[in-house]
Amino acid sequence: MSTTKKSFAQIISFVITAVMLFSLFTIFPTSTVSAAYPAVSNSNYIKAFTISLQNNTPSYGNKNTNDRIGTIYATDELYIYSIDDSWIYCSYPTANGRKYAYIPTSVVTSGKTSGHIDGTATAQITTYRRASTADAYGYVSPNDKVTKIAQNGNYVQLIYPVSGGWKMGWITLGNYNNYIKSNSAPTTVTMPTNTSGYKGYAINKVSGVSLSQGIHDVDNGIDIAAPVGTPVYAIEDGTLTYYVSYIKAYRDGQNYYVSYGSYAKLVTNSGKIVLYAHLSAFDKAARPSYINKYTANSISYLSASNASSYGQFYSGVVISRVNVQKGDKIGATGDCGASTGPHLHFSIIDNGKYATSTSYYKPYVEILN
Repeated sequence: MSTTKKSFAQIISFVITAVMLFSLFTIFPTSTVSAAYPAVSNSNYIKAFTISLQNNTPSYGNKNTNDRIGTIYATDELYIYSIDDSWIYCSYPTANGRKYAYIPTSVVTSGKTSGHIDGTATAQITTYRRASTADAYGYVSPNDKVTKIAQNGNYVQLIYPVSGGWKMGWITLGNYNNYIKSNSAPTTVTMPTNTSGYKGYAINKVSGVSLSQGIHDVDNGIDIAAPVGTPVYAIEDGTLTYYVSYIKAYRDGQNYYVSYGSYAKLVTNSGKIVLYAHLSAFDKAARPSYINKYTANSISYLSASNASSYGQFYSGVVISRVNVQKGDKIGATGDCGASTGPHLHFSIIDNGKYATSTSYYKPYVEILN
């Protein structure tokens, strides 16, 4: 063979080899683009469904919406081999076996990697295909390491481990708040105990402070009438989480507090759970400024069941989580949420049960003494 023919053959061989390698890594990506997702591959993939149950999803031959190659139906379970904030490479079932394609990430999750939160499950939790309890998908097991990737109203989207890889599913917001422990250490607030004005109570006896309602409602809390801005304090050392609950009213572009409005939950080192509700200020975090107080004239509903008339109901949205010491000022009383006047709603769960006697609260509320 001449030198020219040999060189040409070597070039052809190199091109064929390059094409084969390119095809291999295109069909079977070996890892995610973003480290915020699990390291997936053709043998360790994420199982998932599209967000929408009503709409079918076009599939594409590459990252180009002009190259449509098929349709993914709402009942099709996806195997995700590669994922970033823009595109997913996956396979889906067809009559001729699984078909490989690209789809926009937005049809599977609205989350972005910058907002992912790692956590650990403390109990078994039922998961669902979508943001509803209509289709059970499996369960998260105790001690599973999970990643929160998105939230839709009262549902949280997780990636959690299963045999041979992962699943992307949904759990209720209540289960997330109660049974998923964040792996990120809360911000430590270094403050002296017994801050200025603290007398050993959650709320002190000052002008305008009085017991407005004893044990009431399903949470067996008490209501303490107090002028807006009255300081409230941590009754023990522990971890404090600030929350808001609101309805987004599309008719006027505003968000309105419902339920407890803005509130704080203290999990004490001794095991108590303490609720401070209807707060006008968070002392250890920025309280959202975009939410307005509920009034009957501005919006005419409180429950999630009829919220769809105007927008989505958001319950227990976490704003911040911090460590606090007994006596730290944690916020101030207010009049937000479903409130008929300025007050603090205060309740305690001790040994797994709500306190059911006003006398139980005497060590924590000065006006009861």
